[in-house]
Amino acid sequence: MAQGAYSSAVRQLQLSLNHCYGESLVVDSDFGPATAAALRRAQAIEGITVDGIYGPQTRNAIRFTIGNACDKVYQPVTVT
Repeated sequence: MAQGAYSSAVRQLQLSLNHCYGESLVVDSDFGPATAAALRRAQAIEGITVDGIYGPQTRNAIRFTIGNACDKVYQPVTVT
């Protein structure tokens, strides 16, 4: 998902960037320049490739709003 997308998934991303990363995005479901810039800042915070694109690496690294908390969705498999 990248700039130009318009969907409920973008809306959830915007809500999470606001809540978990202190952004002040207008939550309008439109992946515009402000959302891309906010996503790049979140990617930098999480230490991953900073490209402003929401793909698998970003999905696994950034925090999302879950209830009233922020948490990572990806849970790595641990081998014991």
